[in-house]
Amino acid sequence: MNKKIKILFLCEENSCRSQIAEGIVNNLYSHCCQAKSAGSRITEIDPKAILIMKEINIDISQQRSKLVDEFFNQEFDYVITLCGQDAKNNCPYFVGKVKERLFWDIPNPKLAKGEEKEILNFYREIRELLKEKIDELCKKLKGENNE
Repeated sequence: MNKKIKILFLCEENSCRSQIAEGIVNNLYSHCCQAKSAGSRITEIDPKAILIMKEINIDISQQRSKLVDEFFNQEFDYVITLCGQDAKNNCPYFVGKVKERLFWDIPNPKLAKGEEKEILNFYREIRELLKEKIDELCKKLKGENNE
């Protein structure tokens, strides 16, 4: 039996992007990967993130915001930082053991402006962007495991 690939998603507050990414991996790729998420501050899970994930039948409402320090004694295959350029200096850094670090420049949907419909559409765009990047990563990993 192959061991699951361990992924840690990081972003500033661990309330939205990293929670969405954790939910996508643990629901769509649980056969090969296990994801956690963390941030440099603890906050509540963004209600809009919960809403747009429910639209694709993924419930992240029971996930919790976590500090990156919680995982320093663990080892991960990938640590993926999701901070957009706007928050690069505030992003947490994982000092534990990791095989590979990736930086995905994902805009923070919480900074979206406009009417509620426009804001929710931006959240959906971010969800789909994360899903595409995770799909690409998992296809790459599957290819490496078949070699």
